[in-house]
Amino acid sequence: MSHLSFDLMAGENLAILGPNGSGKTTILNLIRGIKEPSRGTVRVQASDEEVAHMPQDYRLALFPWLTFGTHPILYGNFPNGFDDETFDEAVEAFGLAGLRNQPVYSLSGGEQQLLLLSSIMSCRASLYLMDEPFSAVDIKRKGAAIEFVHDRIRDLSASVIFVTHNIQDVGLLASKVLIVSGVPDVVPQLYERQNVENFEETIRDVAGI
Repeated sequence: MSHLSFDLMAGENLAILGPNGSGKTTILNLIRGIKEPSRGTVRVQASDEEVAHMPQDYRLALFPWLTFGTHPILYGNFPNGFDDETFDEAVEAFGLAGLRNQPVYSLSGGEQQLLLLSSIMSCRASLYLMDEPFSAVDIKRKGAAIEFVHDRIRDLSASVIFVTHNIQDVGLLASKVLIVSGVPDVVPQLYERQNVENFEETIRDVAGI
């Protein structure tokens, strides 16, 4: 990927949209510092202590033999703080309260993803990096999940950068969209909601979704 350039200010939310293999996850890894750019510079004003990261393979961030209710203890030492009350609110909002005594391995994929989402969003961060955070969640709970993320980052005056294939996620959560094609030397396109009429429809047309 080349010619990539964008800024994200506090309170703005960026969706990264594009086909498989186009470099969406790589962008998150560059921002997180997991990878180094071959050229150019990545500047993140938020310190490592203020960045919360939800990987695409959510199972890698879960401990299957813990119960749902005890799993958040793993995030209790998040450097910038962890809000137990926020976790409880998420569990209620997602309709998962009855699972607190269930071992993580016994949960469905969607329930596991919501457990991790609840934990990540309870970390008191200024920047959230999330790779397809709603991919396994059923439609009924997905709306509640997106609303919860939106309200949480608004209350914290934080920002989120998230990878998605779903234009509805973009419409509900993003103030900016970065569209990557994966084609060498094709410049990724950045669209801002405030500058685009019929934002969701325009993004759908441009992305070919």
